Amino acid sequence: MDEAVGALKDKYERERSMLTEDNCKLTAETDRLCTFVDKLTAQNRQLEDELQDLASKKESVAHWEAQIAEIIQWVSDEKDARGYLQALASKMTEELESLRSSSLGSRPLDPLWKVRRSQKLDMSARLELQSALDAEIRAKQLVQEELRKFKAANISFESKLKDSESRSREMAEQLESMKKDLESRSHSSLMLGYVFCVLISLSLCVSACVCPQPKAHQLSIKTFSSPTQCTHCTSLMVGLIRQGCACEVCSFICHVSCKDNAPLVCPIPPEQAKRPLGIDVQRGIGTAYKGFVRIPKPTGVRKGWQRAYAVVCDCKLFLYEVPEGKSTQPGVVTTQVLDLRDEEFSVSSVLASDVIHATRKDVPCIFRVTSSLLSSPVCAVSLLVLAESEAEKWKWVGILEGLQSILAKNRLRNCVVHTLHEAYDSSLPAIKTMLSAAIVDRERIALGTEEGLFVVEVTRDVIVRAADCKKVHQIELIPKEKMVVLLCGRNRHVHLHPWGALEGAESAFDIKLTETKGCQALTTGVLRPGGPACLLAAIKRQVLCYEITRTKPHHRKLWEVQAPGVAQWLGMVRERLCMGYPSGFALLALQGESSPVSLVSPGDPSLSFLAQQPLDALHALEVGTAELLLCFSQLGIYVDPTGRRSRAQELMWPATPSSYLTVYSEYGVDVFDIHTTEWVQTISLRKVRAAFHGYPSTSLPNDF
Repeated sequence: MDEAVGALKDKYERERSMLTEDNCKLTAETDRLCTFVDKLTAQNRQLEDELQDLASKKESVAHWEAQIAEIIQWVSDEKDARGYLQALASKMTEELESLRSSSLGSRPLDPLWKVRRSQKLDMSARLELQSALDAEIRAKQLVQEELRKFKAANISFESKLKDSESRSREMAEQLESMKKDLESRSHSSLMLGYVFCVLISLSLCVSACVCPQPKAHQLSIKTFSSPTQCTHCTSLMVGLIRQGCACEVCSFICHVSCKDNAPLVCPIPPEQAKRPLGIDVQRGIGTAYKGFVRIPKPTGVRKGWQRAYAVVCDCKLFLYEVPEGKSTQPGVVTTQVLDLRDEEFSVSSVLASDVIHATRKDVPCIFRVTSSLLSSPVCAVSLLVLAESEAEKWKWVGILEGLQSILAKNRLRNCVVHTLHEAYDSSLPAIKTMLSAAIVDRERIALGTEEGLFVVEVTRDVIVRAADCKKVHQIELIPKEKMVVLLCGRNRHVHLHPWGALEGAESAFDIKLTETKGCQALTTGVLRPGGPACLLAAIKRQVLCYEITRTKPHHRKLWEVQAPGVAQWLGMVRERLCMGYPSGFALLALQGESSPVSLVSPGDPSLSFLAQQPLDALHALEVGTAELLLCFSQLGIYVDPTGRRSRAQELMWPATPSSYLTVYSEYGVDVFDIHTTEWVQTISLRKVRAAFHGYPSTSLPNDF
């Protein structure tokens, strides 16, 4: 009996050692196949890059061929013109000789002189024609040589592409056969272990060795150079820098707000890597369609069309400029945004009479997108779009109309923060160029222009000239002390005027603060609750504080302090002075006794990018009782009173700002909810600037 048990034990040990050895072999082969798959993936990426290069080469070849055809036509036209001119010159020479001979009468002419002159004329004409012909031949040879090089490069790239595709197919077949072989061998080994293994622990060990554990993504914030979609929600990652997160290992990219919903497996499965385009009809989030189109140049259809990249995303139509030349990638700065939730939004085809400067073949491919602009008087903005074909045009029209009906059906809210009313038409000659503005009361607006200070009574259409100072860059009103503060002049001095100037009365005084030469920013406040008013002016890295009173001498300098950097913005936050400088903001007590408190903490590593890439400071404002929003030239950051980041999500501008939060850009006005970071409204009024200093939610365009 003991011998039988010993024999069984020996047999079991042999079988277990064989299984262990087979398991190790399978593990090694699995690792080798994984390495092979990684190599294949890298080769496929390289092939895709080569294919993109080849496509760009083909476009450049077509471009060169068109240029060669133009040059050949130009050479032919030049030859015809030179032949015509030569014949005309010969004819005129003959007529001149005949006239000369008839005028000389019987006076004999020197035949030798005529022969020499004719030879000189022929020789000069021959030399000119020869030099022109040589130049044309050289240019044609140079163009033909470049075309030959491009064709040779194109042929070599095509051959390389074919070889790469064949190698890729062969490798895919080998990989498939290896996978099948591995699956069959793994299946047979597991069956053998199931038959001969008495201990359950052995089977658990084998299964643990075969099944790999999922890995987490290694996500970090990245800056993208072209419009990029989130892999999770398919929406555009809007912004100028730090638009979203990207995995260091696989191709997964997403919004900062979407990273918590990222798939736990890295690399992500192929079925999740490329999600189809689509809109979440309940929230209106996602990308419905995208493609290249053409829009009129800034000077109109008569001057031609320019390429643009259009994306229908998040209930908006985004347009990005595509630079001319070899590069076909658009930049991240949007040139125009139209909101599909606008009640006046519409899309329609056009007639030939609507686009009289467009060519006849382009008319069937053009459609018009219209959106509201002003509420009073009612005004709309229209955009002509040229699709690549008529079928493509109808696809764009169908998608925009269908999406608009879906939004209306699901009653997605149209959040209107600002309603635009025209206060003054800039086409009138009284006020030409507006530089600044301030609200006096419910019926009057003060306008700072190149020619002086004006007051517009919007209810009566009356314009009053208040002051003759030139170039009024900023207006600050102090009603408590009945004073008007102006930043004006070529040297940007601060001037004090009486409140009566706003009524049209002759100014009793004009006090110039000589120390404020070169003032860059200006704001007003109170020294303490219920105390006197104060004026704060920034000159480079220096901030001056003045007490303002209605009694003479009307101002008294209190203190001055050095700013951490060149001051770019001044404002009142938490009853303290807030200074904005490159890549930072700081708070300072109005008594000037304490040192500035930085709102960008150097101890927060998530804000270290501000020191590496200096950004202009635009604005700072309170969000609740324990949070502030710092607005820079390329993004907005939420911090707590100690200067540490309070939210991971950042506010992303769709275009570079030119100074609820209102962001002014080249194509229009964008409004953000500072509490939820939601982009709630877009106003398509071009070239709008911030006119009211210190009123972040009030906007006025240049054409009042």
